[in-house]
Amino acid sequence: MKPINWSGYEWITQERWGQIHPEKPWNWYDPSCVKINERGNLELWVKKNPTVIKVDDDYIYSNNGTGLINCTTDFSHGVFEIVAKLPKGRGMWPAFWMWATNDWPPEIDIFEGYSGKRNYRNWCLKPQNIKSCIHIRNEWNVKKIPARSPWIWQFNNNPAESFNTYTCVWDKDKIEFIINNRLLRVITCSKTLNYLNQYNMQLVINNHIDGLFQNDWSCKTPFEIKSFKYEKI
Repeated sequence: MKPINWSGYEWITQERWGQIHPEKPWNWYDPSCVKINERGNLELWVKKNPTVIKVDDDYIYSNNGTGLINCTTDFSHGVFEIVAKLPKGRGMWPAFWMWATNDWPPEIDIFEGYSGKRNYRNWCLKPQNIKSCIHIRNEWNVKKIPARSPWIWQFNNNPAESFNTYTCVWDKDKIEFIINNRLLRVITCSKTLNYLNQYNMQLVINNHIDGLFQNDWSCKTPFEIKSFKYEKI
């Protein structure tokens, strides 16, 4: 697996633990779905590309290749930001997120987008189906801090037709989720933050297929990212 260099960092084109998630076998992390275009922008595609992948002593068949990059740098507190245009199509699941380098949870989903049957829920009338979320361990269970979706005014235009800036500020006493310099939500729960502050995080940007559409999806345009930026706090 040959890493790629983009936006000042080194990235691999799969999760650090492998090419497929055993619980989501309808897609695998396909290096051919990761491209740098003539403008220097990262493109993450989804395409039909059947393969068989060995996981431990088992073989998993997967029908679709998806684009994913995983940064080889481990991150702690800081400002994380991408400028991106979401993919057009049915059942697309683009995401910009972090999870602990040597454990799961925790996970910080800076955003996950779900295009569903219509592109991001008829974006001009309803809240975007674009969500931020945090997963932590609550004793022996995984607890999901409720997801929240932004309203239309937080976007410059249809997020699948224009570039928007998605930002997460992770500090020891707060986490902020921001779109186009407009604050969406702030997490200040000390229990949640004390848990997250124990960890370094690995950063992932990916396109994906929503499991509800694993046999009925389309990818008309890529998840296109102009840049990634990190500033340590």
